[in-house]
Amino acid sequence: LLATEQKKGLHKHVKIKRDFYISLKNHVIMNKKSKVKRNFLKLIFGTRGVMVLLILVQIAVLILFYLLLKNYGNIPYMLLFALGMFLVLYVLNSDIDSGFKISWIIPLITLPVLGTYLYLFFHLQDGQSKINKKINGNIDKCDSLLTYEKYKLPGRISGISSYLKNIAKAPTYAAAKDSVKYFPTGETVFEAIKSELQKAHKFIFIEYFIIEDGAMWGPILDILKKKAKEGVDVRVMYDGTNSIIRVPFSYPKKLAEYGVKCKVFSPIKPFLSSYQNNRDHRKLMIIDGETGFTGGINLADEYINEIELFGKWKDNGLMLKGESVKSLTAMFLELWNLTSDISKDLDYLKTDLPKEKTDENYIIPYADSPLDSENIGKQVYINAIDRAESYVYIATPYFIPDSELLGAIKFASKRGVDVRIILPHIPDKKIAFYIAQSYYPVLLKAGVKIYEYEPGFIHSKMLVSDDELAVVGTINMDYRSLYLHFENAVLLYGCDCISNIKDDFIETFKLSVNADEKYYESVSPYKKAVGHVFRLFSPFL
Repeated sequence: LLATEQKKGLHKHVKIKRDFYISLKNHVIMNKKSKVKRNFLKLIFGTRGVMVLLILVQIAVLILFYLLLKNYGNIPYMLLFALGMFLVLYVLNSDIDSGFKISWIIPLITLPVLGTYLYLFFHLQDGQSKINKKINGNIDKCDSLLTYEKYKLPGRISGISSYLKNIAKAPTYAAAKDSVKYFPTGETVFEAIKSELQKAHKFIFIEYFIIEDGAMWGPILDILKKKAKEGVDVRVMYDGTNSIIRVPFSYPKKLAEYGVKCKVFSPIKPFLSSYQNNRDHRKLMIIDGETGFTGGINLADEYINEIELFGKWKDNGLMLKGESVKSLTAMFLELWNLTSDISKDLDYLKTDLPKEKTDENYIIPYADSPLDSENIGKQVYINAIDRAESYVYIATPYFIPDSELLGAIKFASKRGVDVRIILPHIPDKKIAFYIAQSYYPVLLKAGVKIYEYEPGFIHSKMLVSDDELAVVGTINMDYRSLYLHFENAVLLYGCDCISNIKDDFIETFKLSVNADEKYYESVSPYKKAVGHVFRLFSPFL
């Protein structure tokens, strides 16, 4: 800085003490060390790191059991080998995605005994079925209090509306012009969240995948403390992976001291269970049953660019008002009451709000569970892509589609739809990014346009089509979101904010690199090889 000012001839006016230089230098060094330490901890203790560690521990235990079995001779081996071959046939004929079939068949054929152990371990546990039964029971109890109106819907959404109503218990709501607002950045939705929280007088429900102390969560927590003292029912739920690095294990007790009720969804525990692979990836904030927030952002500093991890962080949010918020309230209560009786909380769904209807403006909030047989998030995406006529724009931080979703995207482009996909240019998970890039050749060949957000990392999960339909929520276009996580999103049709969503895409395209054939040729052979190899196991990443 001093050298620069000297060149400008302004050094006489610059008075910076030596100790300031020293403190500034130390601050920079400490920040760099802190960032390296943070990235290392996120690598080791991040969601995927924890999942990999748990899987490795489970495999180690199974291998130990496998070695102990040798003491009983060859008969157990022959039986397990025969069972493994039977499982290959069973998997081939099962009603699961082809990616999962390949990922299971490879170990069952190459390592039949160990592969059989692994398959039986993941499929013979009753924990998931018990959780699913509890969730379904909660959904049924909430369903009777949701508002199901009969609308004469346009053909574009009539089918998907019926599907979401019948399968996901997700009603369609007529929308007033001011009942939904889109926020193109984490910073803008953060300001709206603080403003709306201040208005709470009945209850505040918060459910997020990530919560971490800092410039974002701090002001929110201050408001929650204040509202709890005022008698507002304040509840916070976050995913159990937070306790590995983001917040201490005792954090619920700390919040309880402030009058804030807190639950941890599926805490990470040192025992063998496959259900720990099913994380709560949802983002929900409900205020008095009248205002609701969702979208891509979590409640941590990177989402509002208070800290820089992977360049500039691009995210989004959605605010709902009115009747549609009932569905968000139901989603929260269904998971909050996994370990308690939901009956006493059903009064929160009895909020009577004035019904403002406008023609051709509809909102459908919906949730997706990994424990049932329906891939709701995927079906909504495919339906939107299949019905696109002019264009469909997609943003996702992770692109690891199954064969059906990939086929829908390619087919839309081949029939003349302008299909564009935005991915990060600076990834947070390199292997996932390399896998995404491995799909570039087939997408480009089909005419799909691919962009990488050059300033950094795009975390938005959204789709817009033909100026009339949009999807905004938490659902990435990868196996983990589509099959393994608890997720939520909002389907919008005819709403005024759809033009804002399209404008956000247009502005983001301008800031992005066009990842065409020439661009893909410049990708290093090493990255291409890593992407194609790990793509074999992408359903489990």
